[in-house]
Amino acid sequence: LSRFGPRTRGGLSAEEQKTKLFLIIAASTNDESVGSAVALDARNALRVFDTVAQALGIRNNLIVDTIFGDRYSRATVLNSIQKLKPAKQDIVVFYYSGHGFYDTTKPSKKFPFMDLRDPRIRPRADVKGTTLNIEAIYESIRAKGARVNLVISDCCNDKEISPPVFMPPPPRPGRPRGDTTLSIENLKALFIPKQPVSMLMTA
Repeated sequence: LSRFGPRTRGGLSAEEQKTKLFLIIAASTNDESVGSAVALDARNALRVFDTVAQALGIRNNLIVDTIFGDRYSRATVLNSIQKLKPAKQDIVVFYYSGHGFYDTTKPSKKFPFMDLRDPRIRPRADVKGTTLNIEAIYESIRAKGARVNLVISDCCNDKEISPPVFMPPPPRPGRPRGDTTLSIENLKALFIPKQPVSMLMTA
């Protein structure tokens, strides 16, 4: 979204200014094993797409549904997607952060299944009865007919129960060099393309 160089000025046509950005963020914030990191991911995702909408001049058309805490469930995710009614010029973004797994009984499903159980309930419910596959969500959203569909899952795609992986903290970022302001041309190419585009990005 950024580039080195002077700020690029531009704008959307009157028709493009009607574009709505629907943002659904599902995050397992109540899970003690990942909750703090997941909450940070969710806040960052919200900040990024809020910045995108503001830069494009459509922030008033940003519609956000956050599925955190007590709202975190398979039923809420399904309901949120069902309620989507984008126009053909609109943008739909779905972002998931939490546990994910690969279902060995469904080898045709290469993309992860999301663990949408309430992590506070014990004993834990069968994960296979409370899950959704990220590719199925992608297909459901794409069928809504928006111009841009972006589905992202930040989760594992391994065994249902995998040991946690501990990594050293990332290096502290250095000071940016030069001007890294947002490029309107890049944003328009990504989010206001001439032809409809759909992308699934996942583990």
